Amino acid sequence: MAPYPQRGNLPGALSSFIGRQREMAEVEGLLAEYRLLTLTGAGGCGKTRLALQVAGGLQERYPDSVWLVEFAPLADDELVSQALAAVLGVREQPGQSLSASLIEYLHHRELLLLYTHPQQARLFVAGANRYLGD
Repeated sequence: MAPYPQRGNLPGALSSFIGRQREMAEVEGLLAEYRLLTLTGAGGCGKTRLALQVAGGLQERYPDSVWLVEFAPLADDELVSQALAAVLGVREQPGQSLSASLIEYLHHRELLLLYTHPQQARLFVAGANRYLGD
């Protein structure tokens, strides 16, 4: 019997989430309209917790699920590709770069990528157009 494909990798909530309905609705609305959304704010204000809560509620909207990618220790664009590939289980295909393999994998999928650590956002955004396509 073949194993079931993994349906995302969001961590379970360690505590209840109370309030912030307005922010949740705003993020959900923006995600329905835009392909790339960055939450900004002071460290410790709850950006990641809000994003995880919204993403958990949107799993049914994304047939290929919701994936959390930790970018904290990464220093360059190629490491971003490696982290993304590791989370999604994508391997470099013969005759293709890892980035090209990711583009091919993501081309026909509907998924939500949730990344953490805003100091690394510039690396992701710099390469995001490769993965988002048209």
